[in-house]
Amino acid sequence: MELILQSGIPILGSVLVVTIGFLLNQSRERKAEWRKIKLELYRNYIFSLSGTLVGESTSKSQREYAIACNNLLLVAPSKVIDLMESHREKSHKDRTITLEDHDALLTKLLLAIRKDIGLSNKDNELFEVKLWSSGVLTSK
Repeated sequence: MELILQSGIPILGSVLVVTIGFLLNQSRERKAEWRKIKLELYRNYIFSLSGTLVGESTSKSQREYAIACNNLLLVAPSKVIDLMESHREKSHKDRTITLEDHDALLTKLLLAIRKDIGLSNKDNELFEVKLWSSGVLTSK
């Protein structure tokens, strides 16, 4: 009996180590896949946001922006969604918002997005967002 216990303990230990390793690897793979999905949806959001700039906006780009916002409702944390909604409200409905206030709100939104996808917070004090426009006027 003692011999069975002596040989069984290392076998059980090995099985336990392999099982834990497998489970941890599965968890890492799921997190990496989830991050990849979020990154793609955030990329689509920023792409579509660029299409809503003054001089760049078309009805097609407005539809793309709405779709990108709606898709983010599936994966973004509530802080990001709240900031997205606040940015949309201020940008599209409040015609008294200054460019500085707009950029400050957009900076908060982008910092929340960067945090959600796991980017470093080291540059938060220096991080300031200003969207770039192509400068090419679109025909409606």
